Amino acid sequence: MIPRAVLFDLDETLLTSDADECWRRILEQKFPGTRIFDGFLLSRDRFWHDPAGDSRAKLSIAQADTFILEKTLEACGIADTSAAFETAAEVGQQIIESTRFFSGAREKLEEIRALGIPMGLITNGSQQRQREKITQFGLEDFFASIVIEGEMGFGKPDLRVFQHALKMLDVVVDHRAWMVGDRLDFDVAPAQALGMRGIWRAHADTPRPVGSTAIPDLVLASVSELILDDGL
Repeated sequence: MIPRAVLFDLDETLLTSDADECWRRILEQKFPGTRIFDGFLLSRDRFWHDPAGDSRAKLSIAQADTFILEKTLEACGIADTSAAFETAAEVGQQIIESTRFFSGAREKLEEIRALGIPMGLITNGSQQRQREKITQFGLEDFFASIVIEGEMGFGKPDLRVFQHALKMLDVVVDHRAWMVGDRLDFDVAPAQALGMRGIWRAHADTPRPVGSTAIPDLVLASVSELILDDGL
């Protein structure tokens, strides 16, 4: 079955970076002898994956990272949080410098484009950071619809994100619209709830989320494995 359209997640589906390593290295340098990095990971996960979180902070990655780090420092008993902004900016620059396509991802986008299949990009995160990556890697050339949480005011797993992306492509929301992403809860499950085909880009070192009942229609170790006419 050849899809009418394919939607892609961005981070850790098409692009990857050394984000966690950048945060670990700099936080351990600036705050030695603490467990701030572990606390930061927990705070960051809660912040970005809470649909009811502070949507204003999500509009700016620098503001979001500063906010998360301030909360982490406070939780670790560090009263002086004045270094949070400078630290977040330093880490952010290193993350940008380490961002890259997954092997074979760009070639797969080129293949899909050559077949004339419309594609959409839906990504959570701030407008500034996500637009920088989209421009840096020339993704505007591939995607006729680009939906960013920081621009919409809401993000995945809100079903409106998927509906909006497909509406921009003038494509019916059904099983011939595919969603490819690395999150079962934010990519696969909501797409399937709309009747779309949910395809999980699974990472070898990332276990299935605790409590997740989503069963992907297809599991890929890499976007490069995606077959556009699998006969199903």
